[in-house]
Amino acid sequence: MGIQRARELRRSGELVTSDETRKHCSEAQKRRFQWPAEQKKLEIARQLSYQVVDQQKRAQMMRDAFLEKYGSFLELAKMGMKAPRRKPNKLEMEVAKTLGDEWEYVGNGKLVIGGLIPDFIHRTKKEVLEVLGCYYHSCREHFPNVRMWRTASPKFRESVYKKNGCAVIFLWEHDVKRKLAFKESKVEDTSIYAE
Repeated sequence: MGIQRARELRRSGELVTSDETRKHCSEAQKRRFQWPAEQKKLEIARQLSYQVVDQQKRAQMMRDAFLEKYGSFLELAKMGMKAPRRKPNKLEMEVAKTLGDEWEYVGNGKLVIGGLIPDFIHRTKKEVLEVLGCYYHSCREHFPNVRMWRTASPKFRESVYKKNGCAVIFLWEHDVKRKLAFKESKVEDTSIYAE
């Protein structure tokens, strides 16, 4: 049976492919594209496609196709907001254990303030609590030379929250870990140690 005839039979419904066969074919296809000869063919095809359409025209075509499919870039933003909810990291979980019931975890995207997602909010006051990782937020004590995104900067985050009428409290990772270490060693008065 030829490929063309098999295709016609599949379309008409006379020939049905099982899930197991589909899985086997999919795995065979993946293995095939790992062969050096197939990799070379893919690279040649990619180069030819770049020769046919220059980068700017390609970008314009992709933009037009996106707009045709979704209608506006606002839809892209909405899709981003509907992304899977983020779970609290270990540091945030440790902080949540020490906070009282008046604080609520909203770092999963439940609340957005000025385009930023805070970690915790106070239930009655307009206060935001941010737990800042030393590396990502480039703390001056441990990572003074690490570059960070503008939106990750504590100064930027504070200005956004204040514009929206919220007081902000920052907890640095090293402070949280230091307090946890004191707690584990059963030290009652942490003021005797330099913070």
